Amino acid sequence: DIPTSQMLSSLNVSELKALAKKNGLSGYSSLHKAELTALISQTLMDSERLSHQLSLFYPNEIEDLMEGVKTGSLYYTGDAMPSLFRRGYIQADMFAMVITQETLDLIRKILKRASFKKEQARMGKLRHYLEACVYFYGICDFDQPARIYEACEGEAIDPFVFADAYFDGLKEVSM
Repeated sequence: DIPTSQMLSSLNVSELKALAKKNGLSGYSSLHKAELTALISQTLMDSERLSHQLSLFYPNEIEDLMEGVKTGSLYYTGDAMPSLFRRGYIQADMFAMVITQETLDLIRKILKRASFKKEQARMGKLRHYLEACVYFYGICDFDQPARIYEACEGEAIDPFVFADAYFDGLKEVSM
């Protein structure tokens, strides 16, 4: 069980800056290694941020993640693991993938929240609209599923929510 800060301290400054960039952080370019490590560690342990990341996964991907943790066999398959890896929640080398106990405890806590289940259901619905538009219309922008969602659900939605569901480490929606 390696703490998140210790796992991050094994990275060099350029790797830490790349990780900060992938996590959408700003103001990190002049930070030293210890400061970068602290900033990224704090970001990774932000439960709302991780909750949002997890809400983008299909339920079976979360089941695969938790099964992999239980059996000690985390595999770089599907979209969940690469997404968590890119953001630094999981570290990997040629031989193994590692998720810290802190991150795992936070994931377990998030998965139990009723608000997470609600957000996961909402993101699942949005993915269905997006996938349907791609399948039926060969979508080229995110305004189309937003308009269809509004017509069907009676609720206006920001098209960037669909962009988030599509680009934020999730699915390559294909026919």
